[in-house]
Amino acid sequence: MTAGDIPVHDSSHPAYADYSSLQFSAVYIDSSGYARKATTATAVMGILQDKPSAQGMVCAVRELGHTKARMLTHSGAIGDPLCVGDANGRLTTGTVGTDVICAIALEAWTTTDQIIEVALTTRTAQGISSRAGQLVFNIPLAQMTTTGAVYAAMPLGFAGTITDMYAIVTKVSASSSGSTAITLKIGSTPVTSLTMPLLYSSLTPVGTVIASGAAATAANTFVAANTLTIYSTSTTTFAGDTGAVELHVITT
Repeated sequence: MTAGDIPVHDSSHPAYADYSSLQFSAVYIDSSGYARKATTATAVMGILQDKPSAQGMVCAVRELGHTKARMLTHSGAIGDPLCVGDANGRLTTGTVGTDVICAIALEAWTTTDQIIEVALTTRTAQGISSRAGQLVFNIPLAQMTTTGAVYAAMPLGFAGTITDMYAIVTKVSASSSGSTAITLKIGSTPVTSLTMPLLYSSLTPVGTVIASGAAATAANTFVAANTLTIYSTSTTTFAGDTGAVELHVITT
């Protein structure tokens, strides 16, 4: 690995099991603090750096920077976005906006269990990033076409409560009309009362902050296993629009 001056961060955790054959596979941290092999349904913490041979053995997890990573069968190219592809934490090419992207390939690969160098990214789908007390989603207005449209779905990977949300205009709307009401679901249950109205008239200038129409009142707590879904409850189409907003979901 050519780390050079690239900053890296490794954390130490007890291994959940004998992972001596899974060096450079993706892992997540469970509620007991164990590093466990990641699957396609879990939020990745990082990449296992060593070969723990028993439960409780301390292992290193690369959370930030460049790392070697173990790849799944499917071939891929430099620059491919990567997600977990199987139940053993091996990575494969993912789809931005659908899969939880955890890294970018810095080398091509062609065979099962090939080890390549990757750059770790925010563990996200749909251009999501996480900040202290907030989840941030970048949503093009062109996605706002039909009632019920899903704009993002994110495995949460931690427990907390959603209290409110707001939006920031990052690219001014080019439409002459359009409106939508955005709301959230935790698992299959809508968060009670929380709405975000986006009207054509409010989507200018860049930097405008748009407050939610109402704050959450119930059904707004979540656990690590939950998925957060952002979707519309009513839409007058923004189809073909080139504008965009940054949606901030506030958590405690």
